[in-house]
Amino acid sequence: MKKLSKRWIAAGVALLTFLVSSWVFSNMLSTLTSTERWVLRIGLGLLGVAAAAILLWFMRPKDAGVEAQETSGDDAVGVISSARKRMPRGEFDQRPLVLLLGPTSSCKTTVVVKSGLDPELLAGEYTGDDAPTAAVNVWAVRDAILAEAGGALLSDASRWQRVVRAMRAP
Repeated sequence: MKKLSKRWIAAGVALLTFLVSSWVFSNMLSTLTSTERWVLRIGLGLLGVAAAAILLWFMRPKDAGVEAQETSGDDAVGVISSARKRMPRGEFDQRPLVLLLGPTSSCKTTVVVKSGLDPELLAGEYTGDDAPTAAVNVWAVRDAILAEAGGALLSDASRWQRVVRAMRAP
């Protein structure tokens, strides 16, 4: 059974449970008038709808937008998706994002590594030598994210657009 159908079944069961229990509970209270019973049933029914909505929200697929972008086959988009997965859920989108751009072999990686910001490579390739960045390197520094794009990436407009979309919050 798919995750999507499981969450809808859970929400439906929660709603049905609230509706049945509100009907039974209102019938148990013999001191209520007919109008008061209907108000109680409607109120508890709305509470059931809210509970079902909350269940749907918390059981939603995790980062569905990112998973869709991963299937594009672009290695740069895959690097960004990998960086998102290495951080707690939502933290990648909460931090400021700094793009480090420049032509090939313009010392972008060296600037990040020797910046004194104690960078942590979340995703990408850094070997310690002067090899140019193939796609993207994503670094976590203090309270920000540094995305360092390889020079070849900037020359391909459609690929660059996919990378920028992958960096945006879903």
